[in-house]
Amino acid sequence: MDSATDILCGFVLYLALKLAQRGIKKGMYQRILHENQTLVQYIYAQRYETIGVLIFSAIMATLAVVLFGKSINYIINISQGDQISIQFGIFPISIIGFTIVLKLFLWCSCSLALKKRFNLSLQAYRDDHRNDTFTNIIGLCGAALTYYIR
Repeated sequence: MDSATDILCGFVLYLALKLAQRGIKKGMYQRILHENQTLVQYIYAQRYETIGVLIFSAIMATLAVVLFGKSINYIINISQGDQISIQFGIFPISIIGFTIVLKLFLWCSCSLALKKRFNLSLQAYRDDHRNDTFTNIIGLCGAALTYYIR
């Protein structure tokens, strides 16, 4: 779920950056107001990225709370002796496999883009995609071991 949400939130941040760039090109990046002989500047277009980060954070926090609640529920059920059926068919394996391949592609893409121009956000995305690739591989191996060893 984290990897899928990362991709969605990456799209939100991409749109926010494009809106910011479009606003800067149109000259909407600042407005100067004269109030009481002081100069006040409001930066508008660059705030799109901040709004994108806030949306990204809200989505990820909501996902974390939901997954935490479900995990606690499963732990309580297991501690009470309930049997949890583990399904490890072709559908879950294909979803995890697709996510691993996509994250690997995004990791390589971000690494290549960083060679052309340095960007702190791009570097953070590259590291996040790398970490997600490795954790998904470890998660897939752990799920396979859990299913086959029981």
